[in-house]
Amino acid sequence: MGMINGATGTSLKKDNIGKHSTSKIHETAMRLEEQPMSVADIYKSTDIGRSFRSSEAEERARIGKLIEIAYLLAWKEKPLTMFVDIVQLEKRHGVPLGMTYHTDKMASEFTECIAEELLGRSQYFSIYVDGSTDITVVERELIYISFIDKREHSPLPTCMKFLAIKSPTDSTALGVTSCINSVLEEFNLQEANASMVGFCADGASVNMGHRSGVAAKLKNSNPPRDWLVVVHCQNHRLELAAKDAFANSGVTEVMTMLNSMYAVYSRSFKRLRDLKTLADVMEDSITKLVKANGTRWVQFKSRACVALLKSYPYIISHLENEAAATSTVPADKAKLLGYLRILKGVKFLITLVFFKEVLEPLSQLSLSLQKTAVSFDSSMASLDTFYQSVEKLKELCQVQPTVTVVVKQEDHEDVAEPAEVHDVVDENEMDDVDESDDNVEVEVVEDEPAEVEPPAKKHAVEGLDFKDVVEELKRKIDAGAPLTYRGITLSGQVSIDAMKVKLLGLLEKVEKCVRNRLGDINEDIQLKPVRLMNTRVWPREKETLLGFGVDEVVTFTEHFSSLVESRGCCPDDLLSEWNRFKTFWLMNMTQLAPDETWQVLINHYTKQYPNLVHMISVLLLIPVSNDNRRRGFSTMGRVKTDERNRISSQSLDQLMRISLDGPEPEVYDSTKATEGFFTKKKRRPNQGSR
Repeated sequence: MGMINGATGTSLKKDNIGKHSTSKIHETAMRLEEQPMSVADIYKSTDIGRSFRSSEAEERARIGKLIEIAYLLAWKEKPLTMFVDIVQLEKRHGVPLGMTYHTDKMASEFTECIAEELLGRSQYFSIYVDGSTDITVVERELIYISFIDKREHSPLPTCMKFLAIKSPTDSTALGVTSCINSVLEEFNLQEANASMVGFCADGASVNMGHRSGVAAKLKNSNPPRDWLVVVHCQNHRLELAAKDAFANSGVTEVMTMLNSMYAVYSRSFKRLRDLKTLADVMEDSITKLVKANGTRWVQFKSRACVALLKSYPYIISHLENEAAATSTVPADKAKLLGYLRILKGVKFLITLVFFKEVLEPLSQLSLSLQKTAVSFDSSMASLDTFYQSVEKLKELCQVQPTVTVVVKQEDHEDVAEPAEVHDVVDENEMDDVDESDDNVEVEVVEDEPAEVEPPAKKHAVEGLDFKDVVEELKRKIDAGAPLTYRGITLSGQVSIDAMKVKLLGLLEKVEKCVRNRLGDINEDIQLKPVRLMNTRVWPREKETLLGFGVDEVVTFTEHFSSLVESRGCCPDDLLSEWNRFKTFWLMNMTQLAPDETWQVLINHYTKQYPNLVHMISVLLLIPVSNDNRRRGFSTMGRVKTDERNRISSQSLDQLMRISLDGPEPEVYDSTKATEGFFTKKKRRPNQGSR
């Protein structure tokens, strides 16, 4: 047996070696040694590689289907224990889901991969913090993060994401601050990787204490954040302003009655059913009465007023029937008669309608501050709109001076008697009101439009406007007619002018309280550059535009220089880039909305204006309000229920992030989560059922 190069063994014969040296396999091996191929090329060009590649693609597709099932459960806030049943059902339907990863434990791992890919990253961010307790009466801090969203098709340049919900060691400022810092460290958001621009929370002393509050501790951290913009949530300020304005005012009785009516009909199904039946008889419907106080925002007070006004005649009729019924016990009868005495008072009605009018601009301002991506300049614009609405309401409360009309004797025959004129007007207008109230469906009849008499004014609310109610009551007072409202006879006497003066005082108090609570926002020197973000107010003339915004840029540099320098910005070049960009904007971008302008700048012109992008990114992230984050607590209440009260903090974070920030299940793409699942650790293929 001939041996080759000292190799041992019985299979290495010289003849076999010669045959092998001329074989195709040997030639391929030598070629690979001279020109090595990547693993991907081997998978593409060899049979076994193609087989492995096909098997891997099928496995990824299978895992993707399982991830989508887990995503649906998390997005719908359903228990992950349903995962096993849904998988088995899908297998019965013929879906190829294999034999592995079918447990609720794997569903939890899938949601972890999904939640990780939903988070975004940016070199600047702001945080929003709010506190509450969960179902197990454990203190929780809800933390949101806003950052610059550089996705091409993103509707806004900024993005708000749920970050975490954690339990602080205690409810002190130190405990909350430690909780926030631990979350930042967990998500790799330390100053070395990203810089915090702003902090937003409610006005509790634990958050906003000047010396030892959470904001002060974040500013004085190591390294310090001297630039940190601390914002007391504007919607919380608005609620405090409304509370100040309505305290010890004429609307206290209205607030009490709104809550009393809610209690009367929310605690008795029979009463609510009878009220609906009464409205059905009149071919109308009622609006469900709601609370007017508690932790709700100001628009809930507005909804309570609207609901009471819309159902006003039916509530009065129903309470009268209840009070007259022999089955009603004396204590309840006395209470119902007391409600009727107040509800049918003419002063109460005027105050209720006016209260509804005052709450409308307050509600609009509150809703504008609750938007997910509200910016500081838009909040200031909403505040200006509120002040304009208040001025219009003031006009309604102005007392008109008395005008004496002198009629000449020779013209007397051609002039109708004043009493006759009043009688005619009152009779016609009362007919209009009665017809519109008793036949609610008349407006939609289309067969004979000529015979339909439209109401004097189409209202968004059934309860009419303050101006209409006051003018109608004034005409009846002047005519000496009984005072009625939507068919209900009112009691008491009233001087319309005196009521207007009183209500004008309430309106001025509301405006004063709002200015006291929110007026200092425009005066904060560090927020002065935010005014530059609204391109709609930029000058369109080149000469005027040249000097526009220079002072604001200087203010920004003075306050935020240490922040932007740490991220690679050169503040000395900021002013020149600002001037160049204004010219470019005037020539090419005037048709764009402010959000579109800054999104285009950040996504496409970073190289041309590298330092300006830093300034715009910081200004976009100035926090405004954290009340839209409060829906996170509602989500927590739905996810962590009595039956799921032992869910871990990590799982709670992941499930809430999917529910709050995840897209609709119909459009969710599991590709990134699938890739994260396979890269997280090595997976053994072709396992049996576990």
